Amino acid sequence: MDILGITIAIAFLLLVIWLLLQPKQGSQASNALDSSVPDGQDQTQPSAAAVPAPPISPNPEEKTAAGLSQPPPATPQVPPDFDSEIYQLLNSEQTVAAIKRVQQVKNWGLQESTDYVGTLMRQQPPPEIQERVDQLLNAPAPHLTASPELRQEVYELLAAQRKVTAVKRVKEVTGWHLWEAKKYVDTIQAEEYQPAIQAALENLDPEIKQEVRRLVDSMYKGMAIKRLRDATGCPLKDAMDYIDRL
Repeated sequence: MDILGITIAIAFLLLVIWLLLQPKQGSQASNALDSSVPDGQDQTQPSAAAVPAPPISPNPEEKTAAGLSQPPPATPQVPPDFDSEIYQLLNSEQTVAAIKRVQQVKNWGLQESTDYVGTLMRQQPPPEIQERVDQLLNAPAPHLTASPELRQEVYELLAAQRKVTAVKRVKEVTGWHLWEAKKYVDTIQAEEYQPAIQAALENLDPEIKQEVRRLVDSMYKGMAIKRLRDATGCPLKDAMDYIDRL
């Protein structure tokens, strides 16, 4: 019994000694950690080695090449007399051409261009723009710079009642603005084509004139107009006016 009691006492004493030594080992571990932190650095903050470095962003050229950012769109160059040109088209009753011109110059959509033209239509142009429009409307037609072949082609298109095609053809060949091409065609129509038509009607062959008159008297006015147009090549309106004067 004495040996057993001594053994238990020694075991209990060793256990107490082991427990007493545990705080000292934790203190040593904490001291060892403190020794690894430089002086003046907050021990609660992680060390520089523990913080990952931020990723290096690519340069602007690499970002653009990678599609991460796009350069701003280029601002369209608007001619200084652009509004004057639009007002001139509107005064010539070419609203569709004005809208298309706005789309072409400003690189806008159809709705934006229509709203822009609509705003111009509802307001009075400034005096300086109105003066410029008047100059454009009253400017001499640039027919002297066109070739005789183009002039003849325009005349033939007018004779075929294809005035819109004539304007497009002039614009395509010369590179003029739409209003310039239209003014050129209007000049040929007024100075050459229309006088030629009037001369053809005034010098109408007597037999054809009598035939036309008989058709009118027989209530065949439509046939009379067609016969007159076939004989002279005059436009429908001129033929109708001629029939009404009989």
